[in-house]
Amino acid sequence: MKIKYGIFAIYHNEVYAVSNYGQKNANGNYEITSYDREDLEIGFNTEHAKKFIIGFFNGTVEEYFNKYGFYCNKEISPEEISSMYEIKRHAFYKGEPYCIMGGRAGHIALSKDIPFNLPSIELEEWKKKMENMGFRPLPDWHGPLNYIGSIPLDDPDLQIIEERVDIPI
Repeated sequence: MKIKYGIFAIYHNEVYAVSNYGQKNANGNYEITSYDREDLEIGFNTEHAKKFIIGFFNGTVEEYFNKYGFYCNKEISPEEISSMYEIKRHAFYKGEPYCIMGGRAGHIALSKDIPFNLPSIELEEWKKKMENMGFRPLPDWHGPLNYIGSIPLDDPDLQIIEERVDIPI
């Protein structure tokens, strides 16, 4: 199962991710992202990737692509888009709601905040419950009572709901 989320546009009958969370740039256009090298032949380029990668990756752009995956971008006008939509995702694990933090290699990272208003004894029970399910506390800069865990996507107690919301262009 691939987990899809974010803003998407239909451009020339293909689905592309929209950069900048669906916001137009200074030219009034959208920037779309492809993960297919063949799209370089239809006007996509790696200029955005080159600028982005140079700032933090110690190596060449190709080394980055080999390690983390290829992507390229293209600026298009709103008139070139046939529709736009957002995919929102929600997760329930063992019947309780969790925030989806990401996913890879057949797992999904879920996080949950401990309710702040629990009495001390219930708070300790809640922490124990989270740790028994394989969750661990995040560093304090995430908040002192936030736990994260990695759950296999095929876990029968995991339910992921994707909701599609149309966006005006």
